[in-house]
Amino acid sequence: SDNSETSAGDNTLKALLRMLGRLKAARKPNEILQGLLQSLLQAFPTAQRGYIGTMQGEELISRAVTFRGPSQHNVVPVSRQLAKMAIRDRKAIMFRDALHTTNLNPDESISQYDIRSVMCVPFYDEEGAPLGIIQLDSPIPGDQFREEDLRLLANLAPQAAFVLTFDQLQQQAVAKREIDSDLEVARRVQESLMPAEPPSIESYEFYAFDRAARLLGGDFYTYIPMPDGRLAIILADVAGKGIAAALYVARLSGELRHLVRSGESPSAVANLLNDSFVTDAEQRFVTLILIVLDPMTHELTVVNAGHWDPVLRTKKGKLVNLTGDERGLPIGILENQVYQSFQHKLQPGDSVVIFTDGFVDAEDEEEEQYGDERLYERLKLPADSAAELGQNVVTSVLDHLGSAKQADDLSLVCLRLVGK
Repeated sequence: SDNSETSAGDNTLKALLRMLGRLKAARKPNEILQGLLQSLLQAFPTAQRGYIGTMQGEELISRAVTFRGPSQHNVVPVSRQLAKMAIRDRKAIMFRDALHTTNLNPDESISQYDIRSVMCVPFYDEEGAPLGIIQLDSPIPGDQFREEDLRLLANLAPQAAFVLTFDQLQQQAVAKREIDSDLEVARRVQESLMPAEPPSIESYEFYAFDRAARLLGGDFYTYIPMPDGRLAIILADVAGKGIAAALYVARLSGELRHLVRSGESPSAVANLLNDSFVTDAEQRFVTLILIVLDPMTHELTVVNAGHWDPVLRTKKGKLVNLTGDERGLPIGILENQVYQSFQHKLQPGDSVVIFTDGFVDAEDEEEEQYGDERLYERLKLPADSAAELGQNVVTSVLDHLGSAKQADDLSLVCLRLVGK
Protein backbone atom coordinates (compact mmCIF):
# COMPACT_ATOMS: atom_id res chain seq x y z
CA SER A 1 0.00 0.00 0.00
CA ASP A 2 1.05 3.65 -0.33
CA ASN A 3 1.27 3.99 3.47
CA SER A 4 3.56 0.98 3.78
CA GLU A 5 5.80 2.28 1.00
CA THR A 6 5.98 5.70 2.67
CA SER A 7 6.85 4.01 5.97
CA ALA A 8 9.62 1.99 4.34
CA GLY A 9 11.00 5.15 2.75
CA ASP A 10 10.92 7.02 6.05
CA ASN A 11 12.65 4.13 7.84
CA THR A 12 15.37 3.99 5.22
CA LEU A 13 16.01 7.74 5.38
CA LYS A 14 16.16 7.51 9.18
CA ALA A 15 18.67 4.67 8.75
CA LEU A 16 20.75 6.94 6.52
CA LEU A 17 20.72 9.74 9.05
CA ARG A 18 21.76 7.33 11.81
CA MET A 19 24.65 6.18 9.66
CA LEU A 20 25.72 9.76 8.91
CA GLY A 21 25.71 10.43 12.63
CA ARG A 22 27.97 7.42 13.19
CA LEU A 23 30.31 8.68 10.48
CA LYS A 24 30.87 11.86 12.46
CA ALA A 25 31.54 9.92 15.68
CA ALA A 26 33.27 6.70 14.63
CA ARG A 27 36.80 6.32 13.35
CA LYS A 28 36.97 2.70 12.24
CA PRO A 29 35.25 2.05 8.89
CA ASN A 30 34.28 -1.51 9.84
CA GLU A 31 32.39 -0.12 12.85
CA ILE A 32 30.56 2.31 10.58
CA LEU A 33 29.70 -0.42 8.08
CA GLN A 34 28.49 -2.68 10.89
CA GLY A 35 26.31 0.15 12.19
CA LEU A 36 24.99 0.76 8.68
CA LEU A 37 23.93 -2.89 8.40
CA GLN A 38 22.20 -2.78 11.77
CA SER A 39 20.32 0.35 10.68
CA LEU A 40 19.33 -1.36 7.42
CA LEU A 41 17.84 -4.30 9.30
CA GLN A 42 15.75 -1.82 11.27
CA ALA A 43 14.67 -0.08 8.05
CA PHE A 44 13.79 -3.27 6.14
CA PRO A 45 11.67 -5.58 8.36
CA THR A 46 11.91 -8.37 5.77
CA ALA A 47 15.70 -8.57 6.13
CA GLN A 48 16.97 -11.16 8.59
CA ARG A 49 20.65 -11.00 7.64
CA GLY A 50 22.97 -8.39 6.20
CA TYR A 51 26.40 -8.47 4.59
CA ILE A 52 28.86 -5.91 3.21
CA GLY A 53 31.85 -7.13 1.24
CA THR A 54 34.58 -5.33 -0.71
CA MET A 55 36.49 -6.42 -3.78
CA GLN A 56 40.17 -7.33 -3.48
CA GLY A 57 41.13 -8.26 -7.00
CA GLU A 58 38.61 -10.94 -7.95
CA GLU A 59 37.93 -11.92 -4.34
CA LEU A 60 35.05 -10.68 -2.17
CA ILE A 61 36.30 -9.84 1.33
CA SER A 62 33.84 -9.65 4.24
CA ARG A 63 33.75 -6.26 5.97
CA ALA A 64 30.55 -6.50 8.03
CA VAL A 65 27.93 -9.18 8.85
CA THR A 66 24.84 -8.87 11.01
CA PHE A 67 21.80 -10.94 11.97
CA ARG A 68 18.37 -9.99 13.27
CA GLY A 69 18.47 -12.83 15.83
CA PRO A 70 21.41 -14.27 17.77
CA SER A 71 24.79 -14.09 16.03
CA GLN A 72 25.61 -17.20 14.01
CA HIS A 73 29.30 -17.98 14.40
CA ASN A 74 31.31 -18.92 11.32
CA VAL A 75 28.35 -18.06 9.07
CA VAL A 76 28.88 -15.57 6.23
CA PRO A 77 25.43 -15.34 4.61
CA VAL A 78 26.41 -14.19 1.14
CA SER A 79 25.88 -15.70 -2.28
CA ARG A 80 29.03 -15.06 -4.29
CA GLN A 81 27.04 -15.93 -7.41
CA LEU A 82 24.65 -13.04 -6.73
CA ALA A 83 27.53 -10.73 -5.83
CA LYS A 84 29.36 -11.49 -9.08
CA MET A 85 26.13 -11.05 -11.05
CA ALA A 86 25.45 -7.62 -9.51
CA ILE A 87 29.02 -6.43 -10.10
CA ARG A 88 29.20 -7.87 -13.62
CA ASP A 89 25.86 -6.37 -14.71
CA ARG A 90 26.50 -3.16 -12.74
CA LYS A 91 22.99 -3.08 -11.32
CA ALA A 92 21.01 -3.80 -8.18
CA ILE A 93 19.30 -7.21 -8.29
CA MET A 94 16.51 -8.81 -6.31
CA PHE A 95 15.02 -12.30 -6.15
CA ARG A 96 11.83 -13.05 -4.26
CA ASP A 97 12.95 -16.67 -3.77
CA ALA A 98 16.56 -17.29 -4.81
CA LEU A 99 16.44 -20.91 -3.68
CA HIS A 100 13.71 -21.83 -6.14
CA THR A 101 14.06 -19.32 -8.97
CA THR A 102 14.62 -20.67 -12.48
CA ASN A 103 16.95 -17.75 -13.30
CA LEU A 104 19.69 -19.01 -10.97
CA ASN A 105 21.75 -22.12 -10.56
CA PRO A 106 21.51 -22.47 -6.76
CA ASP A 107 25.09 -22.45 -5.56
CA GLU A 108 26.32 -23.96 -2.32
CA SER A 109 25.83 -20.76 -0.34
CA ILE A 110 22.23 -20.24 -1.51
CA SER A 111 21.36 -23.78 -0.45
CA GLN A 112 23.50 -23.89 2.68
CA TYR A 113 22.15 -20.62 4.10
CA ASP A 114 18.61 -21.17 2.72
CA ILE A 115 18.65 -17.76 0.99
CA ARG A 116 15.12 -16.92 -0.11
CA SER A 117 14.18 -13.29 -0.70
CA VAL A 118 17.38 -11.35 -1.35
CA MET A 119 18.64 -7.95 -2.53
CA CYS A 120 22.22 -7.46 -3.73
CA VAL A 121 23.43 -3.95 -4.58
CA PRO A 122 26.91 -3.06 -5.89
CA PHE A 123 28.69 0.19 -5.09
CA TYR A 124 31.57 1.90 -6.88
CA ASP A 125 34.38 4.39 -6.47
CA GLU A 126 34.40 7.74 -8.26
CA GLU A 127 36.05 6.20 -11.31
CA GLY A 128 33.26 3.64 -11.64
CA ALA A 129 35.37 0.68 -10.49
CA PRO A 130 33.46 -1.80 -8.27
CA LEU A 131 34.25 -1.46 -4.57
CA GLY A 132 31.89 -4.11 -3.22
CA ILE A 133 28.29 -5.11 -2.48
CA ILE A 134 25.58 -4.87 0.14
CA GLN A 135 23.34 -7.93 0.45
CA LEU A 136 20.20 -8.25 2.57
CA ASP A 137 18.27 -11.52 2.67
CA SER A 138 15.72 -13.60 4.51
CA PRO A 139 15.50 -17.40 4.86
CA ILE A 140 11.81 -17.18 5.81
CA PRO A 141 9.46 -18.42 3.05
CA GLY A 142 6.84 -15.81 2.16
CA ASP A 143 8.83 -12.81 3.41
CA GLN A 144 9.63 -10.92 0.21
CA PHE A 145 11.35 -7.68 -0.63
CA ARG A 146 9.64 -5.23 -3.01
CA GLU A 147 10.92 -3.15 -5.92
CA GLU A 148 10.60 -0.08 -3.68
CA ASP A 149 12.96 -1.73 -1.19
CA LEU A 150 15.51 -2.36 -3.94
CA ARG A 151 15.39 1.23 -5.16
CA LEU A 152 15.84 2.60 -1.64
CA LEU A 153 18.76 0.28 -0.92
CA ALA A 154 20.40 1.22 -4.24
CA ASN A 155 20.15 4.91 -3.26
CA LEU A 156 21.75 4.16 0.12
CA ALA A 157 24.57 1.87 -1.09
CA PRO A 158 26.86 4.72 -2.30
CA GLN A 159 27.24 5.79 1.33
CA ALA A 160 29.23 2.59 1.91
CA ALA A 161 31.53 3.71 -0.92
CA PHE A 162 31.91 7.08 0.81
CA VAL A 163 32.95 5.35 4.05
CA LEU A 164 35.51 3.19 2.24
CA THR A 165 36.90 6.14 0.26
CA PHE A 166 37.24 8.02 3.52
CA ASP A 167 39.16 5.05 4.94
CA GLN A 168 41.47 4.75 1.92
CA LEU A 169 42.36 8.44 1.93
CA GLN A 170 42.89 8.37 5.68
CA GLN A 171 45.29 5.44 5.37
CA GLN A 172 47.22 7.24 2.63
CA ALA A 173 47.47 10.38 4.78
CA VAL A 174 48.66 8.43 7.82
CA ALA A 175 51.30 6.66 5.69
CA LYS A 176 52.74 10.04 4.62
CA ARG A 177 52.41 12.01 7.86
CA GLU A 178 50.34 12.58 10.96
CA ILE A 179 46.98 13.91 9.89
CA ASP A 180 46.12 17.24 11.43
CA SER A 181 42.41 16.56 11.83
CA ASP A 182 39.49 14.55 10.51
CA LEU A 183 38.27 17.70 8.81
CA GLU A 184 41.30 17.73 6.54
CA VAL A 185 40.64 14.12 5.55
CA ALA A 186 36.97 14.93 5.00
CA ARG A 187 38.00 17.82 2.76
CA ARG A 188 40.04 15.42 0.63
CA VAL A 189 37.11 13.05 0.45
CA GLN A 190 34.93 15.91 -0.72
CA GLU A 191 37.50 16.87 -3.33
CA SER A 192 37.48 13.27 -4.56
CA LEU A 193 33.78 13.70 -5.36
CA MET A 194 34.72 16.45 -7.83
CA PRO A 195 36.24 15.63 -11.24
CA ALA A 196 40.02 15.44 -11.27
CA GLU A 197 40.06 16.71 -14.86
CA PRO A 198 37.52 17.87 -17.46
CA PRO A 199 35.93 15.44 -19.92
CA SER A 200 37.75 14.77 -23.18
CA ILE A 201 35.11 15.06 -25.91
CA GLU A 202 35.86 15.95 -29.50
CA SER A 203 34.87 19.52 -30.43
CA TYR A 204 34.13 20.48 -26.80
CA GLU A 205 35.99 22.48 -24.17
CA PHE A 206 35.24 22.48 -20.45
CA TYR A 207 36.28 24.74 -17.59
CA ALA A 208 35.38 24.57 -13.91
CA PHE A 209 36.18 26.63 -10.82
CA ASP A 210 35.37 25.70 -7.23
CA ARG A 211 36.41 27.44 -4.00
CA ALA A 212 34.69 26.72 -0.69
CA ALA A 213 34.14 29.47 1.85
CA ARG A 214 35.19 27.05 4.61
CA LEU A 215 37.31 23.93 4.70
CA LEU A 216 34.21 21.92 3.73
CA GLY A 217 31.67 23.36 1.31
CA GLY A 218 28.13 22.78 0.16
CA ASP A 219 28.67 23.33 -3.58
CA PHE A 220 29.09 20.35 -5.86
CA TYR A 221 29.74 19.83 -9.55
CA THR A 222 30.50 16.75 -11.58
CA TYR A 223 30.43 15.17 -15.03
CA ILE A 224 28.79 11.75 -15.37
CA PRO A 225 29.33 9.76 -18.59
CA MET A 226 26.15 7.92 -19.55
CA PRO A 227 25.96 4.44 -21.11
CA ASP A 228 24.61 5.81 -24.42
CA GLY A 229 27.54 8.21 -24.91
CA ARG A 230 25.86 11.35 -23.59
CA LEU A 231 27.33 13.38 -20.74
CA ALA A 232 25.50 14.67 -17.66
CA ILE A 233 26.84 17.96 -16.28
CA ILE A 234 25.64 18.81 -12.78
CA LEU A 235 26.06 21.83 -10.54
CA ALA A 236 24.37 21.86 -7.13
CA ASP A 237 24.30 24.01 -4.02
CA VAL A 238 23.34 22.35 -0.71
CA ALA A 239 21.86 24.70 1.87
CA GLY A 240 24.39 25.43 4.59
CA LYS A 241 28.11 24.84 4.97
CA GLY A 242 30.53 22.75 6.99
CA ILE A 243 30.33 19.07 7.94
CA ALA A 244 26.55 18.74 7.65
CA ALA A 245 26.48 20.21 4.13
CA ALA A 246 29.50 18.12 3.11
CA LEU A 247 27.74 14.92 4.20
CA TYR A 248 24.75 15.90 2.09
CA VAL A 249 27.06 16.53 -0.85
CA ALA A 250 28.34 12.95 -0.48
CA ARG A 251 24.78 11.62 -0.40
CA LEU A 252 23.79 13.81 -3.36
CA SER A 253 26.76 12.58 -5.38
CA GLY A 254 25.88 8.94 -4.81
CA GLU A 255 22.19 9.27 -5.58
CA LEU A 256 22.80 11.35 -8.71
CA ARG A 257 25.29 8.86 -10.11
CA HIS A 258 22.90 5.98 -9.50
CA LEU A 259 19.92 7.77 -11.07
CA VAL A 260 21.78 9.19 -14.08
CA ARG A 261 23.51 5.90 -14.90
CA SER A 262 20.23 4.00 -14.57
CA GLY A 263 19.02 5.67 -17.77
CA GLU A 264 16.31 7.89 -16.25
CA SER A 265 15.42 11.07 -18.17
CA PRO A 266 16.76 14.35 -16.71
CA SER A 267 13.27 15.28 -15.49
CA ALA A 268 12.80 11.86 -13.88
CA VAL A 269 16.20 12.15 -12.18
CA ALA A 270 15.13 15.44 -10.58
CA ASN A 271 11.71 14.03 -9.62
CA LEU A 272 13.22 10.93 -7.97
CA LEU A 273 15.94 12.95 -6.25
CA ASN A 274 13.30 15.27 -4.80
CA ASP A 275 11.26 12.28 -3.59
CA SER A 276 14.35 11.03 -1.77
CA PHE A 277 15.26 14.35 -0.12
CA VAL A 278 11.82 15.73 0.67
CA THR A 279 11.19 13.36 3.61
CA ASP A 280 14.59 14.05 5.16
CA ALA A 281 14.40 14.77 8.88
CA GLU A 282 16.87 17.65 8.70
CA GLN A 283 14.79 19.40 5.97
CA ARG A 284 17.86 20.52 4.08
CA PHE A 285 17.27 21.57 0.46
CA VAL A 286 19.41 21.62 -2.68
CA THR A 287 19.36 23.87 -5.75
CA LEU A 288 20.55 22.09 -8.86
CA ILE A 289 21.19 22.39 -12.59
CA LEU A 290 21.25 19.15 -14.58
CA ILE A 291 22.39 19.34 -18.21
CA VAL A 292 22.56 16.30 -20.47
CA LEU A 293 24.75 16.88 -23.54
CA ASP A 294 24.60 14.75 -26.66
CA PRO A 295 28.02 15.39 -28.25
CA MET A 296 26.94 13.78 -31.53
CA THR A 297 23.90 16.01 -32.16
CA HIS A 298 25.03 18.94 -29.94
CA GLU A 299 21.63 18.90 -28.25
CA LEU A 300 21.20 19.90 -24.61
CA THR A 301 18.47 18.83 -22.20
CA VAL A 302 18.34 21.10 -19.15
CA VAL A 303 16.52 20.89 -15.81
CA ASN A 304 16.58 23.72 -13.27
CA ALA A 305 15.64 22.96 -9.65
CA GLY A 306 15.60 26.35 -7.96
CA HIS A 307 19.07 27.36 -9.17
CA TRP A 308 20.43 30.46 -10.88
CA ASP A 309 19.47 30.27 -14.53
CA PRO A 310 21.91 28.51 -16.87
CA VAL A 311 23.21 30.95 -19.47
CA LEU A 312 23.90 30.30 -23.15
CA ARG A 313 26.44 32.67 -24.67
CA THR A 314 26.23 32.68 -28.45
CA LYS A 315 29.25 33.11 -30.69
CA LYS A 316 28.36 36.80 -31.08
CA GLY A 317 28.09 37.39 -27.34
CA LYS A 318 24.30 37.30 -26.94
CA LEU A 319 23.11 35.81 -23.64
CA VAL A 320 20.12 33.43 -23.52
CA ASN A 321 18.44 31.91 -20.45
CA LEU A 322 18.21 28.18 -21.22
CA THR A 323 15.25 27.52 -18.90
CA GLY A 324 13.17 30.65 -19.49
CA ASP A 325 11.06 31.59 -16.50
CA GLU A 326 10.53 27.96 -15.46
CA ARG A 327 12.80 27.75 -12.44
CA GLY A 328 11.45 24.80 -10.46
CA LEU A 329 11.55 24.54 -6.69
CA PRO A 330 14.78 23.41 -4.99
CA ILE A 331 15.15 19.70 -4.32
CA GLY A 332 13.68 18.72 -0.96
CA ILE A 333 11.12 21.53 -0.51
CA LEU A 334 7.79 19.97 -1.51
CA GLU A 335 6.82 16.42 -2.37
CA ASN A 336 5.42 15.23 -5.71
CA GLN A 337 7.22 17.87 -7.74
CA VAL A 338 7.39 17.42 -11.52
CA TYR A 339 10.42 19.12 -13.02
CA GLN A 340 10.33 20.41 -16.58
CA SER A 341 13.16 19.88 -19.05
CA PHE A 342 14.24 22.21 -21.86
CA GLN A 343 16.01 21.39 -25.11
CA HIS A 344 18.48 23.49 -27.06
CA LYS A 345 20.82 22.75 -29.97
CA LEU A 346 24.29 24.27 -29.73
CA GLN A 347 25.89 26.01 -32.67
CA PRO A 348 29.67 26.24 -33.22
CA GLY A 349 31.08 28.91 -30.92
CA ASP A 350 28.23 28.65 -28.41
CA SER A 351 29.05 28.35 -24.71
CA VAL A 352 27.02 27.43 -21.62
CA VAL A 353 27.79 28.82 -18.16
CA ILE A 354 26.32 27.64 -14.85
CA PHE A 355 27.27 29.08 -11.46
CA THR A 356 26.24 29.13 -7.80
CA ASP A 357 24.84 32.15 -5.99
CA GLY A 358 28.15 32.79 -4.26
CA PHE A 359 29.25 34.71 -7.36
CA VAL A 360 26.26 37.06 -7.40
CA ASP A 361 26.20 37.52 -3.62
CA ALA A 362 29.95 38.11 -3.19
CA GLU A 363 30.51 41.25 -1.08
CA ASP A 364 33.53 43.54 -0.98
CA GLU A 365 34.96 45.28 2.09
CA GLU A 366 32.10 47.83 1.91
CA GLU A 367 29.50 45.01 1.81
CA GLU A 368 28.55 45.85 -1.76
CA GLN A 369 27.35 42.78 -3.67
CA TYR A 370 28.91 41.84 -6.98
CA GLY A 371 25.43 41.38 -8.49
CA ASP A 372 24.10 39.62 -11.55
CA GLU A 373 24.43 42.63 -13.89
CA ARG A 374 28.20 42.72 -13.54
CA LEU A 375 28.36 38.96 -14.00
CA TYR A 376 26.36 39.07 -17.23
CA GLU A 377 28.49 41.91 -18.56
CA ARG A 378 31.60 39.79 -18.00
CA LEU A 379 29.99 36.92 -19.90
CA LYS A 380 29.47 39.21 -22.91
CA LEU A 381 33.20 39.92 -23.21
CA PRO A 382 35.04 38.28 -26.12
CA ALA A 383 36.36 34.83 -25.21
CA ASP A 384 38.11 32.31 -27.45
CA SER A 385 37.80 29.35 -25.07
CA ALA A 386 35.71 27.96 -22.23
CA ALA A 387 38.58 28.73 -19.85
CA GLU A 388 38.82 32.37 -20.94
CA LEU A 389 35.05 32.80 -20.60
CA GLY A 390 35.01 31.33 -17.09
CA GLN A 391 38.10 33.19 -15.95
CA ASN A 392 36.58 36.49 -17.11
CA VAL A 393 33.98 36.01 -14.39
CA VAL A 394 36.16 34.38 -11.73
CA THR A 395 38.89 37.03 -11.91
CA SER A 396 36.36 39.84 -11.71
CA VAL A 397 34.56 38.38 -8.69
CA LEU A 398 37.81 37.68 -6.81
CA ASP A 399 38.97 41.25 -7.53
CA HIS A 400 35.64 42.50 -6.17
CA LEU A 401 36.08 40.46 -2.97
CA GLY A 402 39.52 41.91 -2.40
CA SER A 403 40.48 41.36 1.22
CA ALA A 404 36.89 40.74 2.34
CA LYS A 405 36.08 37.32 3.77
CA GLN A 406 34.47 34.96 1.30
CA ALA A 407 31.01 34.32 2.76
CA ASP A 408 29.71 31.66 0.38
CA ASP A 409 31.08 28.88 -1.78
CA LEU A 410 31.99 29.75 -5.38
CA SER A 411 31.43 27.18 -8.14
CA LEU A 412 31.22 27.70 -11.88
CA VAL A 413 31.21 25.37 -14.89
CA CYS A 414 31.58 26.32 -18.56
CA LEU A 415 31.31 24.23 -21.70
CA ARG A 416 31.90 25.37 -25.27
CA LEU A 417 31.29 23.87 -28.70
CA VAL A 418 34.44 24.67 -30.62
CA GLY A 419 33.98 26.11 -34.09
CA LYS A 420 33.64 29.25 -36.13
